Amino acid sequence: MTRFSRLADAARGTSRSRHLPVAGLVALAALSLLASRSPAPRDPAPDGELRLELNLPARRLDVSVYGEILRSHVVAVGEATFPTPLGSFEITRIIWNPWWYPPPSDWAAGKEITPPGPKNPMGRVKLYFRELYFIHGTPDTKSLGCAASHGCIRMANEDAVALARLVHAYGVPGADETEIDRLVANPASTRHVVLERPVPFEVVYRVAEVWNGELLVHPDIYRRVRDTLPEEILAALAHAGFTGGEIDSIAVESLARHAPRPAEPTLSVPLEAVVLPEEEKEEERATTERSLR
Repeated sequence: MTRFSRLADAARGTSRSRHLPVAGLVALAALSLLASRSPAPRDPAPDGELRLELNLPARRLDVSVYGEILRSHVVAVGEATFPTPLGSFEITRIIWNPWWYPPPSDWAAGKEITPPGPKNPMGRVKLYFRELYFIHGTPDTKSLGCAASHGCIRMANEDAVALARLVHAYGVPGADETEIDRLVANPASTRHVVLERPVPFEVVYRVAEVWNGELLVHPDIYRRVRDTLPEEILAALAHAGFTGGEIDSIAVESLARHAPRPAEPTLSVPLEAVVLPEEEKEEERATTERSLR
């Protein structure tokens, strides 16, 4: 069994032990629980074994192997004035115990270079996916679950290290695990690792999604779907397998009107709140059939 396989098996076992809160408003402080429950499996990833997906409004990073979500992490994403970029990327290198060099941006003016250590804003490790953009650890755990960064994706240091271990083992076949252990054990030892196998990383913007029997409506943190939220909710239900005749359109419209604002918590409702009871489905089908005659 490879190092990557062992780490993937460990992540798979861990991810099933934590649970999503039930219906109601999900406080931002509880997003770590929301993020850690395993949702229904998705289609196998065509780009390889390991794949990462970030849903920005959910502030959640999913880690998948062959389409099975092993682990999900609560993260901080870019604030509205410094949005995290959308699109398809690849993790191509890892920097363990990084130095922080202030970027050439106004917000970083006057800030000093910071060596590895507890005050480093990059935390214990950073994973590169685009020029000046990383998934990285952070000492600022209060920002997790919020749109609070300057575009990078922040994780708790413990989570960032666990993710980097998995990516390192997958991206460098035959990697010496004792060397990774030494890097984790010695926070002052900086090491740059170029991946032989880049890891696909997708950044998406889904304000609505079905997650283990519940419909989640996330805050529109970048105000991109204010006028199309009902359509976003219907698309999420369709992706989960519900047809138009099964959906209570009035409930969907009402839910869209009560959707959380950008700084508010995710709204979670049971599917029964937007899916018609069986007897109403039959009535809807009969009405549809009569209209087609």
